[in-house]
Amino acid sequence: MIFILGMFIIYFIIVNIKYINKGDINIIFYLTK
Repeated sequence: MIFILGMFIIYFIIVNIKYINKGDINIIFYLTK
């Protein structure tokens, strides 16, 4: 269960990095609210 949660967090971070590379900072702010 903890391993699955860890993988989900890593996946979420990778998605955020892709959005930062695209310059879609507003989308990150929207997802973190």
